Amino acid sequence: MNLKFMKIQMILFLIILSSCQKKLELPKDFSFEYKTYWISINTLDTLYFKRYENRDTILKLSLTEDEMYKIFYKMNEIDIFNYPKTVCLPSNVFVQEPNRHLKITSNNNIYEINWSYPSIDKKAKNLDNLIEFIENSTTR
Repeated sequence: MNLKFMKIQMILFLIILSSCQKKLELPKDFSFEYKTYWISINTLDTLYFKRYENRDTILKLSLTEDEMYKIFYKMNEIDIFNYPKTVCLPSNVFVQEPNRHLKITSNNNIYEINWSYPSIDKKAKNLDNLIEFIENSTTR
């Protein structure tokens, strides 16, 4: 077969495949709350709290639908809705208790996940990356 013909076939296949993929829809009730000692983000109450060494800051948080969609998409990318309630560390790492908490409401379901820092477990690292993505999306 002609190499040029194969390339055209591949491009057509990718175009058809991408057009067949179902677009992920943002649930109407989607919201989340993330808490640590130092920071709290709550999209339901529209608050952003950050604790500094000498003062605390509370800001009104307003995310656009596009920003919420990107966060929801990222959550789906890591399959967060199938995570266990607690993401554990290996037994050789000592942490008193999980120090990060994420509560998500989506499609009339509530998902709560607790994990600790430092994150060694792959799922916990995914959660840390998600939170970094969220913080970058919310701190403008």
